[in-house]
Amino acid sequence: MANHILKKFDADLGALIARLFELDDLVAAQFEHAMTLLVKCHREHGPEVIALEERINALHLAIDNDAAQLIVQHQPNASDLRVVLATTRIAAELEEIANAITRLGGSADRIHRAGRKDIRHLDSLDALRTAVQSMLQDWRAAFSARDAAVVAKSARACAAAQETWQELEALLVESLHVAHTGLGPHLGVETLRIAEALREIAERAALIAAHVAYMARGEDYRHRSPEQLDQIFPAAVPGA
Repeated sequence: MANHILKKFDADLGALIARLFELDDLVAAQFEHAMTLLVKCHREHGPEVIALEERINALHLAIDNDAAQLIVQHQPNASDLRVVLATTRIAAELEEIANAITRLGGSADRIHRAGRKDIRHLDSLDALRTAVQSMLQDWRAAFSARDAAVVAKSARACAAAQETWQELEALLVESLHVAHTGLGPHLGVETLRIAEALREIAERAALIAAHVAYMARGEDYRHRSPEQLDQIFPAAVPGA
């Protein structure tokens, strides 16, 4: 009987994790649609960004419900409970990332709807995009491997993204004082909103990595600096 209960718990936990990875796939697809809209001016991707957010919101609710039922039915031990809690916390961050992607797509659509294709500082935005995309990809393998060191790598990437965003923000704010108006949505403002959305995604991706580390080690790393995390996880430091 005990073996049957254990198998049922493993199956339920596996199904919960599978839904989390499905949620991650939807967020990755939404991000690709938003970036295609931004970079290539393919406005047909705009409705896809919105439609995917609705599916992401619904799946997040389903994950929360499944997790609650799993806890009530199985009363998992400490290590298994951390997996369940990490799953719900990561799902919540992914939903917030989806919200930021929707805002990014909205700004990109307004730029292109106004007939503007000369998006300023696209190289800096692309650097942010690359950093964000890498962070969003790293957590999943670390989750499966129970690799807590991902939090150190993610914290460094987030700090670098913050620096890029600050430099870009200064350039865009300066451009607001000299740009001509009267051409519909202000290109500088919308570009700044896109950069802010990418910054938020980087921050939430770093939180996801912290949730993975909590699951693996049972310790909260969310308020540690990149330098502190490099000391805790020296093997994660480049060139170590």
